[in-house]
Amino acid sequence: MILAFEGGRGLAAVFVALYHLLWESGYFSVIRNAYVFVDLFFVLSGFLMYSLYAKKLHSPNEFKPFVIRRFGRLFPLMAFSTLFYIFCHFLVIFLKRKFYIATEGISYANSHFMGYPYPKINELLSTLTFTNGLGFFNRNVLNEPTWSISTEFYTYILFAIFCFFTRTKKLVISLAIFSMLSYALTVWGSVDIHQCLVRGKCLDVAFDFGFPRCIAAFFIGAIASAYCNSGMKFNIYYLQISGIILLVLLLSTMDNYPGVAFAFPITFSILVVSVSTDEGPLAAVLKLKIFQIMGQRSFSIYLMHASILLFFREFIQKIGLGLPLFLFALFYITIIIMISKWTYKFIENPFRILFNRIATKGIKCEKNIATSGVQ
Repeated sequence: MILAFEGGRGLAAVFVALYHLLWESGYFSVIRNAYVFVDLFFVLSGFLMYSLYAKKLHSPNEFKPFVIRRFGRLFPLMAFSTLFYIFCHFLVIFLKRKFYIATEGISYANSHFMGYPYPKINELLSTLTFTNGLGFFNRNVLNEPTWSISTEFYTYILFAIFCFFTRTKKLVISLAIFSMLSYALTVWGSVDIHQCLVRGKCLDVAFDFGFPRCIAAFFIGAIASAYCNSGMKFNIYYLQISGIILLVLLLSTMDNYPGVAFAFPITFSILVVSVSTDEGPLAAVLKLKIFQIMGQRSFSIYLMHASILLFFREFIQKIGLGLPLFLFALFYITIIIMISKWTYKFIENPFRILFNRIATKGIKCEKNIATSGVQ
């Protein structure tokens, strides 16, 4: 395990959670524009998948275990978090009605009660089949962060197909070409369809162009991994300093120049390469215990924060609690990290171990059958 990756993933998850709470508040440009840290997830995934599987997925016997492991990593928590989100949505509506009855009277409550938000069957099926982020809807459905899980799952499949049909240099060239095509499609969708150069938030495409966005960043991460695995030497201190300066410049200029957002996948790949040896000042910071805790729970933080956000937006934010914005945000993050501890312990980690065992048993069985056939 590369500890700096774990810390970086945790920090990114917290930034995304804060973005959904505070992006309208004008609270620091890093928070207003933290949606771009989703691309760090994609770059990291691409880097790690290439390192772990690029040389293994040439055999068809490796494809099935690979898919089982990826499915087991994503699906259980995604399904749980979606059901939990639906439950929380119902609960919020219920509590709002009770609140209106207590403060304004039943007639006022009935006039403002719009009914419970029953999920549509096609939304549920799309979420459970990882297709909700592939352009079939004109919005993010149900638990909104799952759009990126949807696109990442099918990017895994696409990556495995590339690995199966190509080798080494051809694989890197193929990934580069497909990444550029996906990147161009993402830029076109963001600029032409979403008019981001006028409205802002370039690269903030999800339900419609989220898939090419994921492919572009994921394959950039894979290419960065190939670079590291090639034996080429690089100065980690120079890369870390350059990457941090570039990241700060991009985040600080995005409000006035939205187009600079398109540079984030490359910037994140520079940072990922720079800490891939777990050395240097940036890696030392990311290896601190607090970031390691957040990193371990990053997937849970990312998928569970939308449910917690429902209560903060509807109740706690309106009540205010008399807290300054900084303490209010800290309270929000603390609640999410606490809940993520339990979802990691009882949902995410046990099911990941279970599916890894299933995948390992499948490999052993296929090897035994192959051996028996030879004999």
